[in-house]
Amino acid sequence: MMTKFFSAKHRDLAALVVFLLGLVVVYHLALALHGQGRYRDQHLGTALHYAATQIDLKHTIIVGFNATDTPTIQELPAWQAAAGAVFKLAGTHWWGWANVVSLVLFLPCLYPLFRLAQPFYGDRAAWWTLIFFLSQALVFLYAGQAGTDGFSLAATIWFWFACVRLLENPVKWFLPAAALGTLVAVSKLPFFMATGLAAFFLLLKTRGFRLRELAALAGVGAVAGILFLFWTHYTDALQAGAEFKFLDLRVTKDNPEMLFWYFGDWHYRLNPANWVKAGWRFATAVFGSFPLIALFVYAVVGRRVHPMAKFFLAGAFLTTLVFSHLVLFHWHYYLMFTPAVAVLCAAALEKIEAFLAERGLRPALITGTAAGVILAALFQGLMGMKAFSLDKYPTRIADAIRAHTTPADKLAVINGGWGGDELIRAGRRGLEMWNPQPF
Repeated sequence: MMTKFFSAKHRDLAALVVFLLGLVVVYHLALALHGQGRYRDQHLGTALHYAATQIDLKHTIIVGFNATDTPTIQELPAWQAAAGAVFKLAGTHWWGWANVVSLVLFLPCLYPLFRLAQPFYGDRAAWWTLIFFLSQALVFLYAGQAGTDGFSLAATIWFWFACVRLLENPVKWFLPAAALGTLVAVSKLPFFMATGLAAFFLLLKTRGFRLRELAALAGVGAVAGILFLFWTHYTDALQAGAEFKFLDLRVTKDNPEMLFWYFGDWHYRLNPANWVKAGWRFATAVFGSFPLIALFVYAVVGRRVHPMAKFFLAGAFLTTLVFSHLVLFHWHYYLMFTPAVAVLCAAALEKIEAFLAERGLRPALITGTAAGVILAALFQGLMGMKAFSLDKYPTRIADAIRAHTTPADKLAVINGGWGGDELIRAGRRGLEMWNPQPF
């Protein structure tokens, strides 16, 4: 099988995939070595706390989130545990190890993504899928960012792969699909919902209402859903005793702030400005240029393109209608669209390649031109996401904090954000808050 993948016919695309992989790894490691590695403070802070204490749920905190260091858990802290373990094994808290962990956990998802595209769109389109996927600025940046987002996307792709296999062999793939579905549900619930809807649509398209496959898919959803509810009950109970919480993260009818944060409301959903802003950010982060948008539209409207990836796109869109504020407001939730976009762009380009080759254009010229457009779009997307803007001021702020405080001090940081960035950088303990009203 692998010899078929790396045949001379597709060696040009395989080389481009390797080149993009090298760019991803070099970019993240170079920034880390320069002290400017990409990270999300609420995730990295937990990993560093694990490294300084021990790795278990009772030591899962968001730095500075409350005054009592009460465990505060959102997603299952699998990435945090992995990064904390590497910090311990390495005997150093160099933040770059967290970027390495992200890359190691993310890059294997290229295999299931390839295997998802191959049977529906062909070998060459599967290679193009990997190229489009890695050349999306959003994926490029989150693949190695120290945080859970890239890991959540990777788990989602594995889950999608397992769901497609589940429809072919429900007995063999039920447990893997249920395990992966549970992991995705307790990591990023919208990603789970989008994948489940995509699998359901694919089932209706390929097999109709066949009871065996439908029961298997429903069983996966039931297992993941029940375990998610138990997980949420457990994490809510852990947070109950916290003092001076930055936010109450529990999603209940008595907490309208968090209900809006996750779901928005009808006014938010029906406000065109929210969709226009999100659409522009999505175009920047996922496409980077107008030619790739045209390629995507061609695939979406084309009847000759298999609907497998369209189903995932539809699942992600319907999920956005439910979790409107959560998805539209956050760049990293656009990640759930990225696999489908990559597959659809690849399918469209493969058809255009064949069309042009039939009319006498040299394949090398077609591939080279397409590669040039894709790499230019990647660069434009990275520029739009300010991937090369290095901020020196957080380091200076941390230096100032260390110079005027001692490790024994507990600090109050006003309007510093909810991830504890200043405290993590300065090596201090304390409390983050929007304003001093609690005092």
